[in-house]
Amino acid sequence: MKMKSLMTLLAASSVAMASASPVGRWIDDADHLPAFELTASLPLKSTDAAGHIMPVREDPIFLLGNYRLSLFVHGSGLYQVVTGERLWARMNARGNSSGANRTRLTVRGAERGEATYDLVGIDSLAANPALCRRTFGTGYATFDYSIPGLEVTRTLSVAPSERVNQGNPGFVISMTLRNTGAAAVELALDESVLADYELMVERLRPEGSRLVRYEHRIGVDQSEAAVRCDLIPSSADPTALRQGRHDSSCFEAFPPSLQLLGLSKTGPGEKAEMYSEPAEEGGQLIGERITFPLAPGKSRTLHWVVGLEPVQGENQARLLAARVDPAGVAPFFRKEWLRALPVMQSESDPLWKREMTWHAYVLEAMATYNEFFGETYIPQGQTYDYEMGLTAAPRDHLQHALATCYTNPALAKSCLRYVLKKMTSIGELPYTTNGLGHTSNSAWNTSDQQLYLFFAVGEYLRITRDYAFLRETSEFLPLEAHYVGTTLEKLERAFSYLRDEVGTGPHGLVRLMNSDWSDMIYSDTSVFRYFWTAESHMNSAMVLAVFPGLIAELEAARVAGPDGEHAARLVGSLRRYLATMREVFYRDLGERTFSRRLYFDAATSWGHDNMHIEPQSYLMLAPDFPRERKLQLWQEVQARIMKDEQIGPRQREVPERDCMYDAGTGENGGVWFALAGPMVVGVGTVDPKAGWAMVRRLSMDAYAKTFPNNWVGQWTAPECLNSVITGPMAGLPRTGNDWMWMSFPVYCAHAHAWPLYCYHRLKEQSN
Repeated sequence: MKMKSLMTLLAASSVAMASASPVGRWIDDADHLPAFELTASLPLKSTDAAGHIMPVREDPIFLLGNYRLSLFVHGSGLYQVVTGERLWARMNARGNSSGANRTRLTVRGAERGEATYDLVGIDSLAANPALCRRTFGTGYATFDYSIPGLEVTRTLSVAPSERVNQGNPGFVISMTLRNTGAAAVELALDESVLADYELMVERLRPEGSRLVRYEHRIGVDQSEAAVRCDLIPSSADPTALRQGRHDSSCFEAFPPSLQLLGLSKTGPGEKAEMYSEPAEEGGQLIGERITFPLAPGKSRTLHWVVGLEPVQGENQARLLAARVDPAGVAPFFRKEWLRALPVMQSESDPLWKREMTWHAYVLEAMATYNEFFGETYIPQGQTYDYEMGLTAAPRDHLQHALATCYTNPALAKSCLRYVLKKMTSIGELPYTTNGLGHTSNSAWNTSDQQLYLFFAVGEYLRITRDYAFLRETSEFLPLEAHYVGTTLEKLERAFSYLRDEVGTGPHGLVRLMNSDWSDMIYSDTSVFRYFWTAESHMNSAMVLAVFPGLIAELEAARVAGPDGEHAARLVGSLRRYLATMREVFYRDLGERTFSRRLYFDAATSWGHDNMHIEPQSYLMLAPDFPRERKLQLWQEVQARIMKDEQIGPRQREVPERDCMYDAGTGENGGVWFALAGPMVVGVGTVDPKAGWAMVRRLSMDAYAKTFPNNWVGQWTAPECLNSVITGPMAGLPRTGNDWMWMSFPVYCAHAHAWPLYCYHRLKEQSN
């Protein structure tokens, strides 16, 4: 296939699928899968409504990935090779949490002299849409360049993972060059990647205080057309680096290697050389320089593989190279991606078909195999994992599993097992993993993790009918003890933790401890001094929403399986707890039209005259909350936290002033996918049209039409966007923490998992 024919296929159905935005447009690619064409010039400035430039990255980010690789490709063609298999790290780190690579083309001809072109980078041809067409699809990124006398296509291809815990941690770079001029030319091409390792948990520390350093040891093998960078860790602190590969640690003693392979054979008049050279700002560039003639009307295709090599096991780059047909046309692995993504042939709405396929793809690309726990999970992403190297929290990973119960049940089960393996023997689910299996609560004593576990397991059983999962075993923390329990046993221990450790407060509602969903609920109205008395209406409403579904599935499992007595015992406790919470919660609600947010103590409530969405979302999901009262609550939601909002309901009606986050941002009134999602499903139970309308407002298409000049939100989004009450900053990622959330403000799994889950739930409810 020639380059023109590929571009024709990409453009064939773009008219009907295009979004109204100067940033770019959606198209259907040759495989009838969604792709985004970036049409804006780079650097791309993000501005607020008043025209002020905001500190959002000026080089937009797209994700190619599988369970063992996260490859962030920028609009300029630069890319970041990220691994999270052990600890989160960048293999080609360069300043401000970015990556570095080089593609440089020199053209020599008797009639045209010599000209050199940089094909990647913010100052390269890729930055100019008049000179480069940039298309980002499911598992690939393609750059089509227009150079005098040449047509050049550069494509990056990633193979999907076809099974949990597997996948190839590498990608293929392909270059096709065609001489469209009247005279022969000589082409010199330099394709390289920076080898410079940066452990993300160390990134935020000053250079002089980092405990572990890594020496970059380079090996060049001309006969095998390979360059390899091995990483040798060292530390002045004798205990910083653990001796065993599977010992939990905040630091990486067994980092992977970075390898580049040249796959193209040289012919007469051609020359190729693998090389390594120091980079100006540190690290080593590793790559290949290849020179060859190109006659008029002729084309030449070249391939490379960039891959991560674990300390043990087969050479993954070689395995990937064996799958590349030298005469094939990129992007590769299209049949595999078609198998990996859900078929939506019955969906007639082009918006839903495009966006739900894209959401399913992003979740597949984000999903990450964790070597320590031996499971594949879907990280929260954005600033937590991709910037700080902080994996939090179980509630997030459980929410992401909800959507994959429909699209990839095997992945959903692995997400659940990942969380179950973090459970202690008393049913606690520690909040963070900061390093390799280094699991703790950090500053948070959360009270809601078990409730999200009940939600996710109940939905997994309802959707898949995989009741055998209840009999599967998994380890407790610490894994080194090899103490295991069945899923059913762990559900019982999680319930015991909720009942006995979290407990209830003076009104009989579920305690808050120091946080529920809102990690920073103490940032504007401190609850620390109320640790023993504070009660969460969100937690209590979750009991009403989640327990009935879990009970129904455990009842079905009791009938269908051999664990009847154990399941019956747990069901009995759940029913008793649910009955008590119903009585307490509804007595507290009384004739009120919406729920309070929390109690600090027996006499002091919060949110009684200022609606917070958290309890309302789950109250709308409670099956025994009367339809009439749900409709009344929905009216209150529209009047109080949806009025004038352009994306979805904000977190609170009236924000606090002079606190950690500006009014209308973050936990101080921002718009959260994790809070809007449950509300959508709940509204759909009483007003399906309103439920569908809410999902459409949360769509990327709606975002692009509402905020056409901001790229964040058009193909991915952060966990939370600013509310309309922020004024000119509406729709942008949240501020706070010296704009930290702007440094990597995209690819939060919530923004993809919740719309996808809501879509499937509403489809079920409409049937």
